[in-house]
Amino acid sequence: MKIKIGGYPKITYFVSLVVEAETKRKAQNKAKKISPNRYAFGGMFGNEIYTAEEMRTMSYIDLNGMKL
Repeated sequence: MKIKIGGYPKITYFVSLVVEAETKRKAQNKAKKISPNRYAFGGMFGNEIYTAEEMRTMSYIDLNGMKL
């Protein structure tokens, strides 16, 4: 029997939705209206929301072909 210790899943950050809004909270509400079962914000594994300015500094996020 082989037991793998310390094997953590790889976390991949990617853009799944783009919305325009005045605030982050309003953007969260728009995302939830578009797909209420897919987007949840909060908790350890919830979706995160970033502004375009924040995304420019995060080179590790896959933009899925989106241009900032």
